[in-house]
Amino acid sequence: MENKSRTIVIAAVVTLVIAVGIGFWYWQKKGGLGIDQQATSLAEKLSPAEVKGSLGGQIFEQTQNPLKGKLPPTNPFEKTETNPLKNVYQNPF
Repeated sequence: MENKSRTIVIAAVVTLVIAVGIGFWYWQKKGGLGIDQQATSLAEKLSPAEVKGSLGGQIFEQTQNPLKGKLPPTNPFEKTETNPLKNVYQNPF
């Protein structure tokens, strides 16, 4: 009797997982929440001047990198030879 109830529970779980997967797939095909479509249509409707004057445009301007172009080079060894064997060992091939 225990095997029969275990089999029923496993079958129910598998069926539930398949149903949730199919539902999620259908929801994605239908368009999900539509947030991307709304954001795209809103951005297309506003002109650049309207975007700069909005709260989001102001926050975007204030959060830009103030050190852009003023950072030191990322590779401090550009002008230094870092391979100590380059001039010592000559490859015979």
